[in-house]
Amino acid sequence: MVIASLLAMPAAFAQVQRSFLDLGFEQPVLTAPTPASGCYMQVDDSQLPGWSSAATTPSSTGLASGNCTPPPPLGTTGNLVEMWTTRFLGVVAREGRQFAELNAVYAGRLYQNVCVVQGEKVGWQLSHRGRSGTDVMSFNVDSSANQIMQGSTGTNGAGTVVAGTCGNGLVTGATCNAPTTTTVTDSSATPTLTSGWADYSGTFTWNGTS
Repeated sequence: MVIASLLAMPAAFAQVQRSFLDLGFEQPVLTAPTPASGCYMQVDDSQLPGWSSAATTPSSTGLASGNCTPPPPLGTTGNLVEMWTTRFLGVVAREGRQFAELNAVYAGRLYQNVCVVQGEKVGWQLSHRGRSGTDVMSFNVDSSANQIMQGSTGTNGAGTVVAGTCGNGLVTGATCNAPTTTTVTDSSATPTLTSGWADYSGTFTWNGTS
């Protein structure tokens, strides 16, 4: 999950995207054959409002894998995002009922094209957890050279901001708060499941072009 809070633009710029869409990866809606077990599905990024993925699949891959009931059309190959419903592999979504896995099969950036004005101060928040151990993610603007921060998170939701990664390049005046661990519970089926997520937040000033 990624959340960003941006300042409003004048009405003349109303058609420019100024904030993130589909923050909790709730679209498209996926249905698990067995709700108590959840499901996963690799979905073409064109099916996710606002989101794009740099993780490409070879033409020989064919239909994207997964065991959810997807909304048509799923697509066959392209830039895929692996989405999970809550309870898949025992993991409860941070909010809502779905979330996305980073670097699931093919390493690639998950991003949105958002207009940020030069000199603008931006507040942000995102949640992250490790899948089977401690995972490190990078949050940046425009390119990896303009890093907001890197977060290192375990499967229990205990996270830390990697030392020396809070702001570089055209990202200036960055503040990175110590992440907090949030435990979420799902009791919609047996057994009741709980998962920990690290909530990261902070601010930065963008000094690149608008």
